[in-house]
Amino acid sequence: MRKERADWGATYDGQMIITERVATFLHAHASTPFTTIKVNRRPAMYALKLSEVLRFDAKTVGTRFEDFCTRCGEYATIVGASPPAVFTDEKIDPMGIYRSDLIFACGREMHPIILVGEGLQKILMGHFRELDFRVVRMSDPD
Repeated sequence: MRKERADWGATYDGQMIITERVATFLHAHASTPFTTIKVNRRPAMYALKLSEVLRFDAKTVGTRFEDFCTRCGEYATIVGASPPAVFTDEKIDPMGIYRSDLIFACGREMHPIILVGEGLQKILMGHFRELDFRVVRMSDPD
């Protein structure tokens, strides 16, 4: 019996890792630019790097910013992104794949939220069982 492996995953530090099957699928269907970086030969695995960024509405969802660093001007910890919210003035292509501008969690586990347009979501759901999608709220930028 053949053991089934996941097509999507993440490293301990929050990097999205995909199989060659996913990379081929996204190249065929996603309308926004992204890159893949090969990280393994057998099986072929890739780090997914998303180019398009959506502004996350941290105020609406009560996101907490902790441990401000005076040296770099960033926070060491950003938590509270549920349910996700982006601003309504963002241009979201139904077939687009995006990342949030904020990087959540802390330390090595910091990573963006991956966001997809509704059209791409429907196609992904038909091809990949292990994906879990959540509704993203749209908020007024004022």
